[in-house]
Amino acid sequence: HRGAAGTKSQSEKIAEAGAVRRDGERLQAVLLRLLITWLHGCPSAVNAFLAPAAHLPMLADLARVGAGSSGSPHVAGLAAVLLGCCLASDADGGAGAWHVDAHAVLDVVTARVGLNEYFTRWEEMRRTAEFTAAAAAP
Repeated sequence: HRGAAGTKSQSEKIAEAGAVRRDGERLQAVLLRLLITWLHGCPSAVNAFLAPAAHLPMLADLARVGAGSSGSPHVAGLAAVLLGCCLASDADGGAGAWHVDAHAVLDVVTARVGLNEYFTRWEEMRRTAEFTAAAAAP
């Protein structure tokens, strides 16, 4: 027996929760893509992004688990790409009062993600149907 009109069934609640999770993953992926565009090849942007101490560990954790307990290959893969931008910025010869040290970034990646997992995240993202379709687009 169903309750008052408008009461959602358990399956409707589960479907709604899944849609909210997918929307959150989509938003995270969009924000990560924006950050990649901003940070790629710009050491001063990387320095600004990593100046708050919490950003690097949070980004490493996102690369490790993706979005939430189920994980998203796109979120985890894009977080790994963003970490790569941070690693590569040191090679670009950053200047300024505070400079990102690639060794420090690599230490965090190694400790929180692991190098094998780090590269696996990128490969998992590349194998998804969405990535393959986007790469094949003209």
